[in-house]
Amino acid sequence: MLEQRLIYLGNGRYQTASRTDLESANSTFAADEHVVARITHRRSVRQNNTFHAMIAYAFENQRSGPLSPTAQHLKQWLLIKAGHHTERRFHLGPLLEREAKSVGMVVAQMMRSHDDYVGIAYASGTGELIERRAKSVSFKSVMSDDMRELFDRVVHIICEEIMPGVDPDALVEEAKSSGGRRRAA
Repeated sequence: MLEQRLIYLGNGRYQTASRTDLESANSTFAADEHVVARITHRRSVRQNNTFHAMIAYAFENQRSGPLSPTAQHLKQWLLIKAGHHTERRFHLGPLLEREAKSVGMVVAQMMRSHDDYVGIAYASGTGELIERRAKSVSFKSVMSDDMRELFDRVVHIICEEIMPGVDPDALVEEAKSSGGRRRAA
């Protein structure tokens, strides 16, 4: 897959945004070749700053949910909870609940030495230990439309589980008004 930055010229025409984009297009496609593209808006810096400021604000004002030692831990927990994660499954076989908790705690400790937060769960029906790691929310990893959906899911989780009773619009406005000063790493 080739990722290109384009400038819309109007009348259904686009132009590559830089010489590098032009060179990569020329080396990948033949002239007059038909290609399929998914066009989206670039994510805004303001949306990104608001997202991170909102997580920092939730961390500073947390009333329930898992108590995180840092805003980064909370961010990773929120991303996993919102479904923005990778998942690996390891078959262990049937375990008692206390055995599954013990194994999960040890595995989580080992994995958290690399990442701030790793979600560990045991599926008793399948006998699998499930590892979940938050995916990146970098500009390159998450496009504008996908980020909007993820942003809304995270707002909902914060208002339901971290700061119950807070109005979603008020939370977003508080994060916007901070101007990105409160940033989760």
